[in-house]
This record gives sequence, structure tokens and C-alpha cells, in this order.
Amino acid sequence: MVAGGMPRMAAFQAVADEVGKSRSAVAAAYYRVAGDAGRERTARRPTPVVDLGPVPPIAGEDSDALLAALVENMAALAELLRQQRSENAALRARLEQVRGAVIEP
Repeated sequence: MVAGGMPRMAAFQAVADEVGKSRSAVAAAYYRVAGDAGRERTARRPTPVVDLGPVPPIAGEDSDALLAALVENMAALAELLRQQRSENAALRARLEQVRGAVIEP
């Protein structure tokens, strides 16, 4: 078709009409085959299997236990944040003392 002077997109459309595919599908197949011409195909390596450990229960299986664990973990996180805030305040106070000692000899 193209050798006879037909534009490439028109040729793709003609083939697409014959086989019942879209012009873009025919073009993609053409370029895929044309790109692979003369090239050996290599086998893909198998995807490694990763063991993710035990599967956690689905939410509906024991939602009360999951909710209780969530509340417990959030309370522990809140306590850690309170401790961190207190430690940061103490460190800032020490830093100001050191700055004062260094700046005012």
C-alpha cells in the first residue's frame, strides 16, 4: 500500500477497516514488529517471590480488636509526643544557657 504511494496513516486505516481494529492499534502493532525485526528476543527473568510474613486480619473479621489497638497506639503516640515536647523545652533552655556563657564571658 505504502509502496504504491498511499500515505502511511491511510494504509493503517485501510488495514484497520479490514481487520476490525483501530488505526492506532494497527500502527502500534506495525511499529512493534518493525522495531523487533532482526532482534533476538530474550526471555524475561522471573519476578522474585517476596515473603511478606503473616497476613493481617481483614477489618471485618475483628474490628473491635483493631479499633482497641488503634486507640491504644494513638494514646502511646500522644504520650511520646508530650515527652518529646518536654525534652525539647529542656534542651532549648540548656542551649540558651550555653549561648549566654559563650557570648558573655
